[in-house]
Amino acid sequence: MASQSEILLPRDLSSLPFINAGVTSVVRALDEHSVIKLAGDEDSLRALEVERRILERLGEHPRIVRLLYVHETKLVLERLLYPLLVRLLELRDQEAAPSTEEILKWSAQAAEGMEYFHGKNVLQIDIGSHNLLLDWDENIKYCDFSGSCIDGGWTYAAPSTRAQHPSISPKSPSVQSEIFALGSVLYEISTARRVYEDSEEWEFERHFTQGEYPETQHLLLGHVISKCWSGGYNNAGQVAAEIRAIQRRFKYGDLNLPLGHYVYAETEGEPPASSR
Repeated sequence: MASQSEILLPRDLSSLPFINAGVTSVVRALDEHSVIKLAGDEDSLRALEVERRILERLGEHPRIVRLLYVHETKLVLERLLYPLLVRLLELRDQEAAPSTEEILKWSAQAAEGMEYFHGKNVLQIDIGSHNLLLDWDENIKYCDFSGSCIDGGWTYAAPSTRAQHPSISPKSPSVQSEIFALGSVLYEISTARRVYEDSEEWEFERHFTQGEYPETQHLLLGHVISKCWSGGYNNAGQVAAEIRAIQRRFKYGDLNLPLGHYVYAETEGEPPASSR
């Protein structure tokens, strides 16, 4: 991370190209490689300070947006392509969905990123495709930790409605509530549509309250999605491992084999001798 003495910022930051705005901050482009995140009021400043602490703890990781440096109360971050949500909306408008390779890659990466920040005692809180950015190689990175929770502290954000089970209080985030939200992200990646996208909010809440979920049996990751929603995983690492196993089976053309057949290692490599 660069020192403050190395930082040269324009005087009028409001003249910089607008990228995005959220509840707590505004993001503007510094150049083709970086963006600057600015707070608007005292609450926003506190939220941005939480994000700084989180990003410094997380450090450099392939699934986390990189903090380049801090200048006073401002964060300078690496500039990425655009939110995964944008790509999924484009596909939906074309009545299409991501390719099988994209579904497996993005889903595994989303689970791996969650596994990583949970391991650092961080809850992202607002899990969704809007907070998953694609980099220039179309890999996923989590962003926007300004409303997140570190070491069980106060949060400045609430989960998106369709990412949260109605019976789970937004004031009580947990690993399980985030795995539930991850299931909804995996569904969106698989279909290019949100969960119960055509339903009103009250209908969505009724479905989930009654344990009614969209049909997933026809989806490649349908079993994984269903387990995320039903509490079938203890941690995001288990989700990532199961997706990676399916990814290996797809790679070697043996999707009809039992899942455990390819759970042979955590890293890519040759399949076990019995499967060649």
